[in-house]
Amino acid sequence: GRTGSTKLHLLLAASGDFKVIPFWQDLTLSLRSGDRKEDPAPRIRDTEDFVRWFDARAPKARMIHAFDPLEPEEETHIYEQAAFGFYLFAFTFIPSFMQWFGGQDFRPHLAFFERALKYLQWQFHDGDPRSWVLKYPAYQGCEPQLQEVFPDAVFVATYRDPVSTLTSSCSLFSAWYQAYSDANFDQILGQVMLEGQAIRTGLQMQSRRERPDIAVLDIPYPDLTRSSEQVVKNIYAHYGLPLSARALEAMRAWEKNNA
Repeated sequence: GRTGSTKLHLLLAASGDFKVIPFWQDLTLSLRSGDRKEDPAPRIRDTEDFVRWFDARAPKARMIHAFDPLEPEEETHIYEQAAFGFYLFAFTFIPSFMQWFGGQDFRPHLAFFERALKYLQWQFHDGDPRSWVLKYPAYQGCEPQLQEVFPDAVFVATYRDPVSTLTSSCSLFSAWYQAYSDANFDQILGQVMLEGQAIRTGLQMQSRRERPDIAVLDIPYPDLTRSSEQVVKNIYAHYGLPLSARALEAMRAWEKNNA
């Protein structure tokens, strides 16, 4: 989290080479009628209503991580529909949550996500052979469990100076709390976030030691900010997918329009 992963996610989504989960599908997973031909407009309007409410309650949050109903979003909100997920911590301040979450076995929750992903694919992408491009910072250290559920998964991990990452995470959660509480947790938030980051990083380092067979492409934050085009080329090579001129131009255009 807070390592440029949102930029990379949106950049790859702009290529057109992958299926993505826009925020409105993330937040309103289920069909209202059960008929996949139904008009999605009511679900999109519900998501727009949520974004307006959230931005009004937590105006600083948009400067750190903006929600857009039609933009690709990480799948955390799907997990929340099963009462699980790292960002549940943003709804209510429970200091012990990070320790609890760090010890959870992700496999049952990944099984739920796999069903949700199949459901979305049936709704919107039936017969589409493209891979999904997915993103969730809490997957840190869960690569072996992910590979059990998704054997063909290709892993890319973004990195940043941990001091910058921690302060950015604290800013994000501090801003998000404004939507749900009038209390100020800034004096104790840093210690809780530090513990959470240490747990996830420890799990990832353990995973790297124990499963060197799982190839992870590491993307340092400076590489992403200085030369995202080379980063994209490295990812496509890691994935084994040809990078077309059309896809590259689409990603260049996205970056130009979203400086």
